[in-house]
Amino acid sequence: YHLLAALLGALLLSACSSTEITSSWSEETSARRPFKDFLVIGISESETIRRSFESSFVTSLRKAGVNAQSSAPELPGEQAAEKGAILKAVERVGSDAVLITHLVGEEEREVYTPPRTYAPPTYYSGYYPYYSRVYNYVHEPGYYTRYQVVQLETNLYDVSTEELVWSGRSESIASSSELKVIQDVIDAVIGELKKAGFVP
Repeated sequence: YHLLAALLGALLLSACSSTEITSSWSEETSARRPFKDFLVIGISESETIRRSFESSFVTSLRKAGVNAQSSAPELPGEQAAEKGAILKAVERVGSDAVLITHLVGEEEREVYTPPRTYAPPTYYSGYYPYYSRVYNYVHEPGYYTRYQVVQLETNLYDVSTEELVWSGRSESIASSSELKVIQDVIDAVIGELKKAGFVP
């Protein structure tokens, strides 16, 4: 998987980004509690993108009151890490939760805006002023707008059981600012983790 590679490379039409969580699942348990320390893992073929994503996620988690560490100093990005290496990284940083984000897919979408007709304000002081104004109705033809959507999946695991406790998929519209897109994804995920009770 190429974490955010398309997200950062397909910055197309929109002047601002739009991100939403399209689906999520959380473990049903009465013992649910906020985690205190996250290990953040991004999966990407680009080490630069991975480090940027993990660093931004760590910063946002800390602002939310949770200690967090990037996996970049602990896990090499050139190849997939073995389970033992991840376990050692978790032990070294003292994490009680592991968060992993990766790219699910990307697609180009198209939305149609129908034609519309509008006119300037009309005055009734005489037939010719009325005629000349309504004659100048402006017709705007319909048109299609294409935009790029990137879908990411984020999973949260409890270190004590190694079990999945929360999973969510997000969709982001390409933006002129890759940093804003990344931050929008992070904010959306953290918002859902708060609702689920895994972040204070």
